[in-house]
Amino acid sequence: MEDADLLWRWANDPETRRNSFSRSPIPYSEHLAWLQARLRSATTRLWIFSSEDGPVGQVRCDVTGITAEVHISLAPERRGRGYGKAMLAESLRLVRE
Repeated sequence: MEDADLLWRWANDPETRRNSFSRSPIPYSEHLAWLQARLRSATTRLWIFSSEDGPVGQVRCDVTGITAEVHISLAPERRGRGYGKAMLAESLRLVRE
């Protein structure tokens, strides 16, 4: 939960909202309730990736049986540097474990 503010800012980034199922901004109170539920879920895996310069992005996998629905968010200032591909590869390795 200590990363709730960071995840909320990434989720409400204008480009992120344009590429989401819902384009409406996410109210902070709804984000907190959603994050608490995700962190308590036995079927959710969530990782925040960092580099030596700080946080890069997050990957969340919602696992059902042998299927995982994957959600990726990158810090706006870190886009276009190949982090998304690296984060996806590492998170898929971790979820398979």
